[in-house]
Amino acid sequence: MMMRNSVMPDAVCARPSSFVACVLFFASLCLATTAYAQDCSLAGWTESQPQAVSVGGPPQIARYSGFCAIQVTAPSRYLYATHPNAEPTYYARFYYYTGNRSGGAIDIFQGRDGTTLPIRVEHEATGAINRLRFSSHGSGALRTADVLANKWYAIELAWTTGSNNSGALGITVTGGGVSTPIAVSPITGLNNPNQRIREIRMGWITAGGTGAINFDACEARRDAPPGRLCRGDAVPDGTRNVSDIGAVIGEINGQSLAVGQPDANEDGEIDVFDLGVLQAMINDPSQVQCP
Repeated sequence: MMMRNSVMPDAVCARPSSFVACVLFFASLCLATTAYAQDCSLAGWTESQPQAVSVGGPPQIARYSGFCAIQVTAPSRYLYATHPNAEPTYYARFYYYTGNRSGGAIDIFQGRDGTTLPIRVEHEATGAINRLRFSSHGSGALRTADVLANKWYAIELAWTTGSNNSGALGITVTGGGVSTPIAVSPITGLNNPNQRIREIRMGWITAGGTGAINFDACEARRDAPPGRLCRGDAVPDGTRNVSDIGAVIGEINGQSLAVGQPDANEDGEIDVFDLGVLQAMINDPSQVQCP
C-alpha cells in the first residue's frame, strides 16, 4: 500500500527524528518513495510466530492504500517492533478493517512499557455489539466507538506523559465511508511522568473469537499527529478528480491497482459503489481538495 509522507523504520533507512517506529506501511511495509510500492515486505517488524500474518493485496486481502495490507485470521498472531528510544510522547495512526470477526474483546494494538500498557486498543464483536475500546494504564476510564463489520477505520492516537494528572490519551476514529469522526472523548488525568512507549504490537494479539481482520498504513511520530490519508484519492495528488475516477475504473476492470486510496466507501472492495461515492465527492466543491 502506498502512502504519502511515509518513512522507513530506523533499521531500514534514515529518517527525521520526529518519526518513531510504528513503521507499518504495506506497500513496502513502510514506504519512502514510490519506487518501493510493490515491495510488500515486513522489514522492521517481527512476527509473534512464523507466518503469524499474511501480506497481500486484492482480491485475497483488502487493503486501504497502495498495493497491500496484512491480514490476521487467528489469535495470538501479531507483529511487534521495539523503539530505538523510550518515547514520552507518541502519535500514531493506523487503518483497521473490522472484517467478519466475531467474539469478545481482543487487543489489536498495544503501546507497551514492559508489561504495562499505556496504549491499548481492543475490538469487540459480540452479537449486536461491534465496537472499538480504548484504555490507558493508570486510568479506570474506558472509551468506545461503535463500528460496522467489513469496514475500514482510521484510528488515531495521541499519547502524552505528564505529572500532576496532566498526561492524556487522545482518540480519533474515522471511517466506514463517513468523513465525520466518531465522537470519542480523550482519556485525561493520567499521572504517568515515568511511562514510556518502548514497544508496539499490532494484530490479533490476545485470544478470542473467529474471523479475519486487516491492518494498513500505520505511521507514528513523536511531535505531531500523522493525520489521515485522503479517502477516494486513488491517484494520490491531494485532489479528488477525474484522474481518481480513471484509476478506480482501471482497478475494477483488472488493469492495475490504484496506488492511492480507491476504496471511497471503505468497505474493503473496489467496485462501482466506490465510483458513485467518488463522483459525489468530486461534485461537492467542499470535498474536492483533500483535507
